[in-house]
Amino acid sequence: MRPLALALVIAALSAGPAAAHAFLDHAEPKVGGVAQPGLAELDLWFTMAVVPRFSHVVVQGPNGRSLVIGALRTAQDGRELIVPVPPLAPGVYKVTWHVTAEDTHQTEGSYRFSVRG
Repeated sequence: MRPLALALVIAALSAGPAAAHAFLDHAEPKVGGVAQPGLAELDLWFTMAVVPRFSHVVVQGPNGRSLVIGALRTAQDGRELIVPVPPLAPGVYKVTWHVTAEDTHQTEGSYRFSVRG
């Protein structure tokens, strides 16, 4: 094998975790799911630990306006992002997240869920 080809193979194989990103693994309420009225927090689990201080979540209510949410925090392992919200009324909500993982990579996405009427 040529030295350049060998170097490329070694570089590709060693890139593993350094190239990782924090993607949304699951959420509560579930993506596309239905929650009970009065919900007081959203829980978003990512594939790796995130840094709340460098992350941002916007929750839009049924009227399309952004809700005032509390300070983001993580659970012990850093993969669960806890988003305090005011008690949610019935309707469809959109959650848009922008997170920075502990490895400094940034990812973003959004999903919807409903609150039972």
